[in-house]
Amino acid sequence: MQYLIFTIDKTLYAVDVFHIQEVISYEEPQHLPCPDPIIAGLLSSRGSNFSVVDIRKKFELEPIQYTDANKIVVIDAINKRHGSKVVFGAIVDSVQEVLTLDEQVTDDRPNLGNSIANRFVKSIAKKDDKFVLILDVDKIFSFDELDNIAKTQGE
Repeated sequence: MQYLIFTIDKTLYAVDVFHIQEVISYEEPQHLPCPDPIIAGLLSSRGSNFSVVDIRKKFELEPIQYTDANKIVVIDAINKRHGSKVVFGAIVDSVQEVLTLDEQVTDDRPNLGNSIANRFVKSIAKKDDKFVLILDVDKIFSFDELDNIAKTQGE
């Protein structure tokens, strides 16, 4: 399978390219009044509006000042409560590459304890001498968070 590899706080993450719509250069999202602090605002690309989420807040990492060096990965996920597709942009530190990872190389997800990552890391692979956390995009956000993301887009 092919995965888009990106970094957040010096950690490598991967998402199945099936869920990736595009990668765009960082631009500040238009702020919206929203009760969910992970939602940074709203952007438009290719004629579509989508919410932008601050993954650092979701992953409970230290905030940083975003710059032109950051990227926004536009991802689609399924809200399993409604069975509907939700498109959102995720601010990441950098995008590395698209990489093919054999299923044999991908280890089963280890027990990550009580960490927030335990809820949405599907498995772990190795790239060179570094671990790559493969995310389950359908589980990163709670039903309520996905509902809030959809509401900010007017869906």
